[in-house]
Amino acid sequence: MKEKLLIFLLLAILLAYAYHLALGWLYARFFSEVMGFQIYWYIPFLVLPTILLLALAWRMGFGRPGSSRSLDAIVLLAIAGIVYLTLDASYACGTGCF
Repeated sequence: MKEKLLIFLLLAILLAYAYHLALGWLYARFFSEVMGFQIYWYIPFLVLPTILLLALAWRMGFGRPGSSRSLDAIVLLAIAGIVYLTLDASYACGTGCF
């Protein structure tokens, strides 16, 4: 199961990075002047990546009745960390960082 955890971490980081690259490209190309994207920023930056990473974890066998609860907790902490660390600085810091 630890091998699955390492594979999950690698896939989750790579997929989160690819997701944010694609989201940045789509935003710059199509949605840069749409005010709804700025108002509801938490949906593409927080909610959707969390749902996608939870689906990946479920698909890999975490969170099921027969799996280890300690590894499930590590996966949930990893998902929270990945979502937080891939959040853009302007949203993570509000107006206080720069």
